[in-house]
Order: sequence, then C-alpha cells, then structure tokens
Amino acid sequence: MRRAGVVASVLAVAGLTLSTAAHANPAVSLDPTFGSGGVASAGPGGGPTSVTQPDGKVLLLAAVFDSAGHQHWFLARLTSAGQLDSSFGTGGRVCLPTTSPGAETGLALDRSGRIIVSGNVTTPEGGDTTVVLRRLPDGRSDPTFGDDGSVQMALTGPQQRGLGVLASGEIIVEGSSSIVSLSSAGAELGEITPPFVPGAGGAGVLVQGNKFVVAGGTVANNVVELERYTSSLAPDPDFNDGQPVVETFTGVASAVPNALIGQRDDSIIMAGNYGSTPPANVFVFRYHSNGAEDPSLRYTGQPLNTGPYDAHPAGAVSEPDNSLIVMIGDNPSEAAELMRFNPDGTQDLTFGTGGLFAVQLDGAAPVEGMSAYSAGKVIVVGQTAARSHPDVLAGRFLVG
Repeated sequence: MRRAGVVASVLAVAGLTLSTAAHANPAVSLDPTFGSGGVASAGPGGGPTSVTQPDGKVLLLAAVFDSAGHQHWFLARLTSAGQLDSSFGTGGRVCLPTTSPGAETGLALDRSGRIIVSGNVTTPEGGDTTVVLRRLPDGRSDPTFGDDGSVQMALTGPQQRGLGVLASGEIIVEGSSSIVSLSSAGAELGEITPPFVPGAGGAGVLVQGNKFVVAGGTVANNVVELERYTSSLAPDPDFNDGQPVVETFTGVASAVPNALIGQRDDSIIMAGNYGSTPPANVFVFRYHSNGAEDPSLRYTGQPLNTGPYDAHPAGAVSEPDNSLIVMIGDNPSEAAELMRFNPDGTQDLTFGTGGLFAVQLDGAAPVEGMSAYSAGKVIVVGQTAARSHPDVLAGRFLVG
C-alpha cells in the first residue's frame, strides 16, 4: 500500500502557503433572492441533509417526531426561490414510511431525477435494519424499485453511513463494516468488507462515473485510508495500483475522514479531523485521479481557534474553477465557519474575515451541513434555535 503521507501533530500548514491575493468578489453573504433574506424554512423537523437538483430546486431529508415520540424521516423540496414546492408531495413535503432510531441517513439523485434515501430503521420486532427507498421526482413511491419502492438489507455491521448512485444506475450503500451494491431495480448485487472501517467519520460515498471512492479509519486509530472501487466492487487498478492510500497522523490517538468530494479534473478531496482531545485539528488533502498525493493541498491546523471544541469538516464544495469551500463544524457549540482554498491549494485569506466566515441561519441555532448549489453559491442546512420543536432551515450563500 502506498503511504500518501505521514502527518505530524503540530498546528501548522504542512506544505501549504496562505494567499492574500484577491479572489474575484471574495465577499460572502446570504442570497437575498432565496427565501426570506437568504434563509428558507421547510417546516417542522431537524437534522437535515440536502442535495440540489439540476433545475435549482433544493431537496432536503430530515427527521420529525410524531405525537408518540417516534422519529420519522421526511423529504421536503424548495423551489429555486426558497419556497416549499407545491408540485412535490403535499405542500412540498413527503413523510416516509419509516420509524428511525436516529442513525445517519443518505440522500442522492439518479440520472432520471429519482430520489434515493437510505438509513437505519426500526423493524416491527424492535430491531434495527438498513432500508433503501426510491421516490419518483414528484415524491411518490417508485413501484419499480424493490417492494413498492423499498429494499431492506442486513449490512455487515449494520450502521448505514453513506450512499451513492453510479452513472449506470447501481446504488452503493456504505455501512459501518461493509459496502453493498444494488441494481437499479433494488436487487442485491454484492457485498464487500474493505480492509478499513468504511463508515468511520461519515465521509460518505464519492461517485466518479461508474466508480466510487470511500474513506475510513483502521484498527490503528491514527490512520485513515482512501480507496476507489469499480462497479463490480473490485479495487480499481487505476487508483494507487488497486491498493488503499494510507495517511498516518503521528502523535495523536484519533483521525477520521468527514467529507469526500470530487473536482472537475477528477481530483479527490478528503477532509477530516485528528487529535487526541479537543480542540481537534482539521486536515484537507487533495489527490490526483490515480491516487497520487497532490502536494499543493495538504492543509493541517486549527482554523477555528475557538477553545476546547471538537472542530470537524461538516461539508465541502468544489467550485467550477477548482477552488474549494470547506465548512468547519464546532462541537459542542454547533457553530460553523466557511473557509476557502484557491485552485492552487493556497488558503484564501480574503475570504470572509481573515479567511473565515461565520455561518448563521437562526442566531445560535445548530448548523448541520453544506452542499453545492451552482457556481458561486452553496446551500447550508440546519434548524431553528427552538430545540424542542425546531424547523428545518436552508440558507443560500453567495461565496464569490
């Protein structure tokens, strides 16, 4: 296995310089043409994730509690103007037929615009299992997928962690110990157990055509591995000769990947956190399509510098010019900051204030994640500050 790097546990930028060169329109702000002053509500719920459709509509997956205290998933869709889409479900929302124990969920679109949802659910017998649902573009269940739009499976190490849809239509479901491939009709095609823990950190599944990339931790908790697979679940021989790329973080007890994204030139971005105790450090690394380390982007450090908090990348977006926006979450405060890297890998210190922009949707309300929208715009999702009965929020930010 190629060892892409050994990362020292120092608060420094390794192999990276900081840039104060002005980027075109570096100002960051909410988009006033979206929702109310840049923020839209999708109604009651919390813990959302999002994807943007090709037509500019924003699809959200979140959870809501019923009167009996059971947690259910629901989908909501916002128009490009930030209003609930009346052509989707009932008033822009679709309640999914699941009772969830609160585990992580996945959300993706296939090339036909159909919506795929995955996650852990509670069975009638009281156990947990993994379910994959497919809905039509208007929110109705897709009867051509599994059993009336639903497939249940028993993943090895059952916690669902990631979801992706290949160009050919196969669905990749990442668990805490294994990866399963489903046909476009919902039939199970195969399952593999990678040499690392694929779901550790929740980086998800990065799809590159009919191949996909996953990342995870190992038994040695200070090691992170990255690997690309073909649609047949075989290691891709064009990526690091079919072997995982290994990153070792010396002098710390923990390292996990939190985000994977691709760039226009098929480069791969892996972002995560490492450190023995809070405040955790953040890493952002770039690799060429063949798995080789790109030395121009090897960021390590503590970008928030806000005290004893657990900083971690909560999302990343690649712009058309190959610049990179990374959102850094902050536990337990649940605040978030955006930072930007130029295409050449340097950090843009003209972005926001001193290179950071504090994200707020509703005062001190939790911010959950970020997804791409279009050139110069990103979607940030979270919830209102009312913890007992929150609403799901989506904000559209202009990022230069």
